[in-house]
Amino acid sequence: MPRNIRPSELFTALAAGLVVLLGLANDAIAARPGAGQSFSSPSSSSSSFSSFSSTSYRSGSSSGDGADNGYLVILLLVSAIVGLVVFTFRTFIEIRKEREITERMYREFAGGRGGGAPTTGPALQERSARPVARLARRAGPRVSSRSLLEDDPDFSEIVFRDLAFRLYAEAYRAAADPRAVESLAPYLSAELCDQLRADLRGARCRAALVGELRIEGYTASEETLTISVIYTGNVHLDDAHGGGEKAVYVVERWEFSRRRGARTRPPEAIRRLGCPSCGAPFVRGDQRRCAHCGSIVEDGRLEWRAQSRRVLTWEVQPPTVTHSVVELGTDDPTIRQRGALRRLAELTTADPSVTSSSLEDRVAAIYAALNDGWNADEPRRFRPYVSDALFDYLRYWLSAYRAKGLRNQVTSMRLTAIHLAKVERDVFFDAVTLRVFATGLDFTLSSDDRVVSGSRRTERAYSEYWTLIRGRSAASAPSSDGRCPACSATLELNMAGECDGCGAHLTLGEFDWVLSRIEQDEVYRG
Repeated sequence: MPRNIRPSELFTALAAGLVVLLGLANDAIAARPGAGQSFSSPSSSSSSFSSFSSTSYRSGSSSGDGADNGYLVILLLVSAIVGLVVFTFRTFIEIRKEREITERMYREFAGGRGGGAPTTGPALQERSARPVARLARRAGPRVSSRSLLEDDPDFSEIVFRDLAFRLYAEAYRAAADPRAVESLAPYLSAELCDQLRADLRGARCRAALVGELRIEGYTASEETLTISVIYTGNVHLDDAHGGGEKAVYVVERWEFSRRRGARTRPPEAIRRLGCPSCGAPFVRGDQRRCAHCGSIVEDGRLEWRAQSRRVLTWEVQPPTVTHSVVELGTDDPTIRQRGALRRLAELTTADPSVTSSSLEDRVAAIYAALNDGWNADEPRRFRPYVSDALFDYLRYWLSAYRAKGLRNQVTSMRLTAIHLAKVERDVFFDAVTLRVFATGLDFTLSSDDRVVSGSRRTERAYSEYWTLIRGRSAASAPSSDGRCPACSATLELNMAGECDGCGAHLTLGEFDWVLSRIEQDEVYRG
């Protein structure tokens, strides 16, 4: 036995080899995952052998044919044993290689810098007012995008998620304004808009915040592809009857459809929800055509369109900015994508500047900017480091505290560990999900500096799953120097995510890693 192979790994390899042997000798294994039904076909070689071994061999015939059959069975069994030995040896090699890669990458990533925990670098916190604290765990099916990629080789889940995030918020904000609804016609069906308007009952939506966006599944017909999305979050409304602002906890399913054969547009094309054909603000012309370019764009032939919406939960909640929330799931094991370390190694091979150390440095820079901007109530400080959707989310909560005369403060914050969770790549983006562990003081102050929630003395430990994205064309070392990667000027971005100096857009990962999603332990599923 090779010195680096553990007994458990030997057992795994022998068990795998035994499955192969049993598959040759027993017709009870009619099919295997990914192999279709060919093994159970009467005309297949596997079925013929199974029939022979369970009939002629068991009969123990003394005829010449029976003897020949006996020799044939012995020959086949010897061949199967040789195959088992070869298969087991190859499995040893694969296990050993996988474990060597895993151990090397784990030493770099699982414990933070230098195999230990980072001791500096603050944290993102608006956790005293976590808007999705009541999210429930749901066992949803793991979605494969293979069929979508076959139809659209440019399909990007990151691009789709960005569109779905933007559209959800815009749909709620526009629901009470017929002109605003009209401008979103290429992306929203009339039936969905009518239902939104009925649910709001005249109230105006201040913000629709997505705490979780889960792709539940997809279906395909001859003409269309459909993606089912589960949204969980909070909708903040101004009561139409003078009852002030109220928050609604919502869980709802939206169905997005698109014509087969359509190709995913570049991510910059959906930054503004205009005409999917020409990009201009959509104005309806005759026969559902864009008044600018004349293209038909309201049938999903060019872009995903939300066709239907079903509300699963709709619960009015009291304001949450003064409520402390119990941390859930911090002690749970990190949910790691199968093969994540290997995928990270592939990313490092494609771009040697991407290493565990450079990614940790980028996380620390983002982390510090988030805390700095949060404590100072100056979102411009973290604007260069977060995506547009996440920026809107954080900016809303800062304004919510401000409106109530409160300040949420996070002090003495420090990272304690960073774990790799997931790596994904598509034609537009690289995405790395990291589980970030941190601790520090988290408290909310009134206008007279009185603590209304949290504590100035007791630290709060927590963890979150952070997803960083970067454009595939941005092959350079992650930056932490606070300068624009396009013009090298001091990094100052406007609210649209563009550099004040050169006008370059930076918050879709065009030049560097940006934080796209923050997911709590109790909702992250990998």
